[in-house]
Amino acid sequence: MEDLVQKNHIILRENKEKISFYNGSVASRFEGGMTGIDVNRKLKMLDFVEAKLNIADSTLKPGGSLHKRLEERVKHVLSHLESSQGDQIKGKAKESEYESHEENHENIGLERLFMLLEEEIPMEKDQAIEQAQNELTLFINKAFIDEPIDNKILSEIATEFFNKYHHDPTLLESIAALFSSKHTAKEWEDCCDIVLRIIRNASKTNLFNLKLGSYEQLLSEIQKCVHYCSLFPKDYIFNKTDLINLWASQENLLTTPESPESVGNEYFGKLLKEGYFFEIFQGEDTSDIVGYKMHFLVSEFLKEIAKPEFCLVDESQGEIDVANILHLSFVVDSSWKAPSSMFSAKKLQSLLFLPRKSDEDSIEVSAMDDILTSLTCLRALDLKAVNCENLRSSLRELKDLRYLKLGVSFESLPESVTRLENLQTLDLRHSSVMQLPRDFPTLRNLRHLYVGRRLVDMPFEISKLEFLNILDVFVVGEYNRLDARGSLKLVGELTVRFDKEYDHNEALKDNEQITCLSLIWSTSYGGQTTDDDTHCFLQLPRSLKSLAVRSFKGGSFGSFSILKNLVTICIEDCNNCKYLPHLSSFPYLRSLQLRDLKALEYIEDNDDNSKDSNSYFPSLKYLSLVDLQQLKGWSSRTQEEEISSDCVQLRIKGCPKMMSVPQIPNLESFETRNIHETLLKFLLCTSSVSSINWSRRVPIPPFKLQQSTYNGWIRLGPSSWSPPLTSRLQNVEITSIFELGSTLSFNIIMKSLTIKQCPKLKKLDFKPNMVSLQQLIIHDCNGLQDITSALYLSALQKLEIKRCKKLSLGDDNMREAWEGLQSLHTLKLIGISNLASLENGLMALKSLEELSLHSFYELKTLPEWIGKLTKLQRLAIRNWPYLITLPESLGDLSALQELQIQCCPLLKQIPDSFARLNSLQQLKIQQCPKLFERYQNTSDPDNPLKSHTHLIRLK
Repeated sequence: MEDLVQKNHIILRENKEKISFYNGSVASRFEGGMTGIDVNRKLKMLDFVEAKLNIADSTLKPGGSLHKRLEERVKHVLSHLESSQGDQIKGKAKESEYESHEENHENIGLERLFMLLEEEIPMEKDQAIEQAQNELTLFINKAFIDEPIDNKILSEIATEFFNKYHHDPTLLESIAALFSSKHTAKEWEDCCDIVLRIIRNASKTNLFNLKLGSYEQLLSEIQKCVHYCSLFPKDYIFNKTDLINLWASQENLLTTPESPESVGNEYFGKLLKEGYFFEIFQGEDTSDIVGYKMHFLVSEFLKEIAKPEFCLVDESQGEIDVANILHLSFVVDSSWKAPSSMFSAKKLQSLLFLPRKSDEDSIEVSAMDDILTSLTCLRALDLKAVNCENLRSSLRELKDLRYLKLGVSFESLPESVTRLENLQTLDLRHSSVMQLPRDFPTLRNLRHLYVGRRLVDMPFEISKLEFLNILDVFVVGEYNRLDARGSLKLVGELTVRFDKEYDHNEALKDNEQITCLSLIWSTSYGGQTTDDDTHCFLQLPRSLKSLAVRSFKGGSFGSFSILKNLVTICIEDCNNCKYLPHLSSFPYLRSLQLRDLKALEYIEDNDDNSKDSNSYFPSLKYLSLVDLQQLKGWSSRTQEEEISSDCVQLRIKGCPKMMSVPQIPNLESFETRNIHETLLKFLLCTSSVSSINWSRRVPIPPFKLQQSTYNGWIRLGPSSWSPPLTSRLQNVEITSIFELGSTLSFNIIMKSLTIKQCPKLKKLDFKPNMVSLQQLIIHDCNGLQDITSALYLSALQKLEIKRCKKLSLGDDNMREAWEGLQSLHTLKLIGISNLASLENGLMALKSLEELSLHSFYELKTLPEWIGKLTKLQRLAIRNWPYLITLPESLGDLSALQELQIQCCPLLKQIPDSFARLNSLQQLKIQQCPKLFERYQNTSDPDNPLKSHTHLIRLK
């Protein structure tokens, strides 16, 4: 193969020299000589082949399967070039067969053509050429709708993009849509430059689903709004409300003064639908949205088309040209210095300081007062990342300011802020402000006020702010009682913090625009603290969808009967609470969370007449019961109801006296910690019974009743038949069940099981129904001795065992058991003794791809048999304090891609066989001082790491 590569390199150089020579000196003398386009095409083809040969130099090995294919391709292209070149020089009319397919388009999509020829079922050459031509023609037709197909400039532009991004049809469609809106050659060239700068990493576009052509169809007002997003860096997490407030601060963005919030929400919804934003969720298994992001390609696209009015400065670039900039943002850290040109930015309407890191300390900006004094046209100012303690008088000069966000500052808001009579949004959540000035209500146009948690009291006569509709926290304090809100028309979310006693229980009742309400009684609250029922709860608006109550001092909440729209309820830290309102018939209730209710004994009492057996918690999806130390059960009834809603997630922690919960046939997951053994076994029993699908009518033979060792579990057990099994159960987590008996049996269909900190557990017994289990994690079960039945779980993909001191995983008789783990690809062993005895077991794992060996405190060497795991792709060796050597067999791991060696202080040598790890892509060696000392010079020819220097992270 080396001879072939060298030979073809020589031929390439000769062809390049010939083409250049004939074009410059000879071709002009012959009729039909090559044109400039011909030369460029031929040289591009030669460059393409040369790139393939360069790859072959470094990657292809003698005898490999790619030899013949590469040889054929190189010979084919070179012979075509030679023949077509000779034909043109001699002025012959005859063209090669390959060229005849290029009559319509001089630059066929070569990359696409070769891709078609190299598919698993390769196309015939003629068919492949025809398809590549058709795809290129379709792309050109879409990109240049109104132009003739033989336009050479367009053809070259289109072919360049087609060759580079043929693998991503969605991206090609977006590029075509961008070009389709251009009408002159100058516009096409400008668009070409923009797109080439945007698409810096084509590999990332696989996740890109936006059709950028939709930009041209957006209303001009929405286009201006989306331009504003170019002020934020890549991967920035947008808060929808904050972004809309910024839009509203700018003239001609949200043009409806009566309700800019609703217009902004409409615009944002359209952009979300078109794919400009995508949601960021709190976790994989939740629907709680924490923010929105833009795809990197959208972000880069907007930065280009929003110039020059919008400018983001993400890196230090010295002075900037501010002549035409209207909106400017800086990504800042402690090293940031203000450019002197900012004093000249007289037209600037937006100035945003964005922290480089979320936990970045506020920065000091010298002469900030002088800078702001010169920026009198500002409408939006974000100083979240700036220390504002010395910022006082300059703010009064910003007469047009609509949006102000302050960073770390003084405890009292400066009087100058109250002179900003056009201010619409004031955000103090990142400031140190604890007190607002008495003349604060002079901000008559204020619509959004965010005060955060530090505020001591509300300003006097706050009800005069007639346009205020967003207020994050209302403090019931010295100057304002609950009724002080007066005529405020608040909407959305509101937190009420009670620092002082209140006497108007109906004050919130008529606020029908409030949908999310949090009620918090602070530690300084001066009201009643008795545990009787005389402390009346508030009357709440029927519009509520979310309600959170914290540290209420009374013994009960009264009736919630009018709150039928509630979706989520969270009640926590109410130490005197003995009774909860009746909630079971709420039609939309999806989440119920109860935490730290020290006096609560039952969640439901027997007087609940609202129950309906057909609608008992009909929509409940998530039930969390945490730190209810006195809770005895769900109710005092002898038989509990059944929650029949789909896909319920259950979380019970710190409820040691609880003995019962409702039956939940559609349980999706449950997580338990520090609960009674009886409740755990009840949950396992319920899940087991609910796994039986009785909806299918099949003949059922007589059953024999068997009393289980579990209380109340009647097991149905014919030996020759079992009913069809289905289950929604995905995940089970069992933690800190200290009184759990010696054996725990599982007969449930589930995907993931985690067991932690159960010290008395000795044996796990997995029944045949567990065959679908894919992940098993066992931590800190020091009494556990036997998990043999787990080794027959044929679907198990991940097994993790940590600090189970008495557990034996291998002996001469267990190889057959390990062979049952046919699907296991990840094994993590942490703090396990007798690693040497695992050889027979691990050799049976035919699919093992990842092995992690942590915290082996006694072993001095890694077993030699580790080299027999030839399919292993990832290996981690961590925290081996006495490890001295690694075996030579490590070099036999031909498939190994990632290797981590950490916290091995005595390890001082890498085996010479290390050089044979040809598949290695990542090598990480940390906290191994002897290795670092010996191998830090990677240029040493005797260093076994020298062939992997580009992969090493050696610390």
